[in-house]
Amino acid sequence: MIDRQKHYVLTAPHPSPLSARRGFFGCSHFSKTNQLLEVLGKPTINWQPRLD
Repeated sequence: MIDRQKHYVLTAPHPSPLSARRGFFGCSHFSKTNQLLEVLGKPTINWQPRLD
């Protein structure tokens, strides 16, 4: 069970092509996640895929 006192919850519409423009684009979940990780003293996530 998700407890908002213990867990951080980011909400936005599903990122499918049919609803992405209704709020997923611009919700900044990836940067918000990295900001939270920094505040918690955790390593951030590189969201850019490695293309070798």
